[in-house]
Amino acid sequence: MPLPLIIAGVGALAGIAGNIYASNKASKARKEQQAMIDAENQRNESWFNSEYYKSQLDRTENAHALQKAQEFFRDRANMDAKTAAVTGATPESVAASRKSYANAYSNLVGQVAAGASAERDRIRAMYEARRQNIFGMKYGMYGDQVEQYGNLGANSASLATNSA
Repeated sequence: MPLPLIIAGVGALAGIAGNIYASNKASKARKEQQAMIDAENQRNESWFNSEYYKSQLDRTENAHALQKAQEFFRDRANMDAKTAAVTGATPESVAASRKSYANAYSNLVGQVAAGASAERDRIRAMYEARRQNIFGMKYGMYGDQVEQYGNLGANSASLATNSA
């Protein structure tokens, strides 16, 4: 067997082995990348479900504001009752005062609940932006796979023509 054919055969085998090794490494990297993308997608889904479906009245900032308002209205109603006892106001006027504070608190709760729609819109927009980002990562990964398969095919064709 002539030496040039042996060298060409060894070169072709080395090229094939290199392609197989590179293909295995690329496959492993794609699997790791896919696992990271899947984990990020799961985190995004969990975040969305916990934030979007949470009651706006239970949010820390809203609960604190409502608690402070409730304390304020209760204290004012108690002060009004004490003042009424000293001035001799009728029980009806004390009840009217308490009713006005209850209505004010009810309106505040309504405003907080109305803000829930805007908060849900904000959460949905953040979720969609993150979801689009994850989609972009997946799309990029698949584009890389297509490119790698194209390179593998070109390399294989090149080896076949160089070997012949």
